[in-house]
Amino acid sequence: MRQLLILAALVTAAAFATAQGHGTAHRFRFAGSDGGSLVQLAERPEVQTELGLTNEEKAKLSALENGMQAQVTANFEAMQKSKTTDPNKMRGTISATGDKFARALPGILTKPQYKRLQELMLQKAGYGAVLRDDVKAQLHVTAAQKTKIAKAESDLLAGFDKIRANGMGKANPMAMVAARDKAVQNALTPAQQKQFEAMKGKPFKFATGM
Repeated sequence: MRQLLILAALVTAAAFATAQGHGTAHRFRFAGSDGGSLVQLAERPEVQTELGLTNEEKAKLSALENGMQAQVTANFEAMQKSKTTDPNKMRGTISATGDKFARALPGILTKPQYKRLQELMLQKAGYGAVLRDDVKAQLHVTAAQKTKIAKAESDLLAGFDKIRANGMGKANPMAMVAARDKAVQNALTPAQQKQFEAMKGKPFKFATGM
């Protein structure tokens, strides 16, 4: 369920290579807990069933995701033209696009549907979701905690970038993600951890292989 997380840095690099003509074009899959994952999470069949979406809502979501994909393609073309190679800038650009399109979701879904989608995102992303500004706000994360959380994410991305540059070697991406999640969890107080678990809502089983 969380395999996409280990590709947070690598996917951006691979998609950028495709944009440069080094591969077959494909629909970009957002990784991790960026805003774009909310749009694509809402496109999963089992999630749509859980939310009880109407055909009209499904059509609007499909159009939204198509628009997001078009913007991502434009992002990569612009980065190629400007010869952007900084992985942090690449990730930030794509993440910002995800955030932009995710802001349209409340206008498509009902309030209960949107609330449930957010709960499912928390379940799928785990403590990686605490990187989201809206989640940090709900948990009333302090400035000192934000610094610790940012360092945990920075260390993870640096590790991913090292893999991208030097190959997998003995690196264990899943262990790296687990270490990041543990560091984020440890940055929170017991009360915040309890609140975070409550924010997940009713447990949900995601389909495998997606």
